[in-house]
Amino acid sequence: MDKAELRPRLYIYPDNKTLIQAAADHITNKIKKVLGEKDIFSMALAGGNTPKGLYDLLGTRYPKKMPWRQIHLFIGDERYLPKDHPDSNFNMIRKSLLSKIPLPPQNFNPIQTEIKPIEKAAKAYEERVKIFFGIKKGSKGVMPQFDLMLLGLGNDGHTASLFLESGALKDKEHIVLPSLAPPDFPAPNRITFTLPVISNAKEIMFLISGKAKQDIVKSILEEPEKAAKRYPAAMVLHTGRVSWFIDSEAFNRTRLRIDENTKKE
Repeated sequence: MDKAELRPRLYIYPDNKTLIQAAADHITNKIKKVLGEKDIFSMALAGGNTPKGLYDLLGTRYPKKMPWRQIHLFIGDERYLPKDHPDSNFNMIRKSLLSKIPLPPQNFNPIQTEIKPIEKAAKAYEERVKIFFGIKKGSKGVMPQFDLMLLGLGNDGHTASLFLESGALKDKEHIVLPSLAPPDFPAPNRITFTLPVISNAKEIMFLISGKAKQDIVKSILEEPEKAAKRYPAAMVLHTGRVSWFIDSEAFNRTRLRIDENTKKE
C-alpha cells in the first residue's frame, strides 16, 4: 500500500462551527442512503468536545427528521465512571443528544460501567455487540462492521481510548477491552473498541479541530508510515473509507509539504 492510500480523505472547513454543520449534513445523508438499501443503520459515537458540538446540533436541528427507530447507536469508548459523572461519555451523549431525540431506548447501547470489575464490564459490552451483529458467542477475531464509526483525535494522537502504551492497542482478537490512559488523563480506567473493530467500519469519520492537533495532522499526512508507529489514530487503516472533517486551525497548509487528496469546503 503506497502513501497516498495510507492518507485519509480531507474535508477542510474555516472554523469549528462550519465543520460541525458539514459533519451533521454528511451523517444525515449517509443514514438516508444506507437505509435506502437495508432496514437498520449502526453508528458508534465518540466522546470529546467536537463530537459534543455535533450531537448538540443533531439534537436541536434534526430531532424529528431522522428515522430514529431504524438507527442503533453504540459508544466507541467510555471512562470507567458512574453514568452521571461529568467526565462520562454516556452522560455527555445523554444530555447533548439522547434527551432531545425520539430514539427508542433499546436502540442505544451504552457501556455498563456499573458492572464490576472493569474486565466484566468490557466483556458484557463485547457480548452485546456480538448479539447485535449476529456474531457467535465465544468467537474470537470476528469483527462487527458498523455503518459509521465516529472518532476524535487526542492531543497525544490517541483515538477512542487506544493509547500508545495500552495493551488494547495491539489486540486482534477482541471487540472490546479495558484500556489504561496515561496518568495525567482524567479517569485513567477506560473501556474501548479495539483497533480491528474501528478499522473494519464501512466508513470512519474523524472530527478534528484546534491548533493543538497541527503537529499530529502534519505528521500523519507527510509521513503516514512513521506516524503509525507513534500515534494510535494513524494506525486506523486507510483504504478509502477514512475521512477527516477538519478545521483550518488543525490543518495549517503553510506547514505541510502535501496538498493533494484534499477538499476544501
